[in-house]
Amino acid sequence: MISFIIIGRNEGWKLIKCFGSVFETIKHNKLNEYEVIYVDSNSTDSSIDIAKDFKEVKIYKLVSGYNAAVARNIGAEKASGENLFFIDGDMEIIADFLPLIFNEREGLLYNFVSGQFIEYYYDLNDNYIDKKEYHAMNDKDQYEATTGGLFCIKKDVWLSVGGMKTKYKRSQDLDFGLRLAKKGVKLLRKKEIMARHHTMYHLEKYTTFKILPNYYQLYSRSLLYRDHMLNQSIIRIILRNDYTMVLLIICSILSFSMINYLPFSFYILTIIIRSIINANIKINVILKLIVHYIYRDIISILGFILFFPSKINDSDIKYIKIR
Repeated sequence: MISFIIIGRNEGWKLIKCFGSVFETIKHNKLNEYEVIYVDSNSTDSSIDIAKDFKEVKIYKLVSGYNAAVARNIGAEKASGENLFFIDGDMEIIADFLPLIFNEREGLLYNFVSGQFIEYYYDLNDNYIDKKEYHAMNDKDQYEATTGGLFCIKKDVWLSVGGMKTKYKRSQDLDFGLRLAKKGVKLLRKKEIMARHHTMYHLEKYTTFKILPNYYQLYSRSLLYRDHMLNQSIIRIILRNDYTMVLLIICSILSFSMINYLPFSFYILTIIIRSIINANIKINVILKLIVHYIYRDIISILGFILFFPSKINDSDIKYIKIR
């Protein structure tokens, strides 16, 4: 049996597409043994009503102590299937992908698996902007140490690391993948398209300096890096996403040891080049990205030393079963 576990909070029209794609996948592949579970993180929009429109969906609403990690843990706990298919509520799965990784006779063909997906970008008013492949398209499958919100996993593998850590308000999926990788279980990233992801265009969030006090960066960087500092798989992530943070540390050490601020000029130059590349030469965005990257690097380093969030205790988690 396969359990489709959808999590969401205020996804609106995206959730309609998500549920529709799940049931299209079930119909297209003529599945007989399945269930669809939706775990809502206290949405204030019409998400619950949308879920109710799909008669077969089992609905749970978290009302306190909620985040994505908690929602996925609840979904896995309530799942009857030995095969778990996790989907974020802003995604549409591709019906033809499922036979590549699952059949009802054997179950999941891999312990931990996902695929490629297409990003559909929207502005702040949900107007479509563009689309592109999220992962670099490969001509062959490959193993990775991390995952996102879209993956399939055998339930016993999920339980082997105790599911997701509730202290992570962000990047709980990265932490989960890294913990599995440390146990020798890596995510198989299939080369085929698995889903469409409807999301905000990444440069939209830099239209205001409100990005500066982004508390969640501490989870995706400071906490993640500290928890996995002895995990060799984290090195690739740091060098890919936070090479300027590493450079800032090196330049700081050199400056203090040399009593010379010249090494910092190399760091600033690298920040400028990175901002130009990511802003596509848009001057107004470049300036905001420069501030963003410098701020993020400093906060990530300070958070590595000072940020120690508590996990959400079971007694703090409250939910109701809607259906």
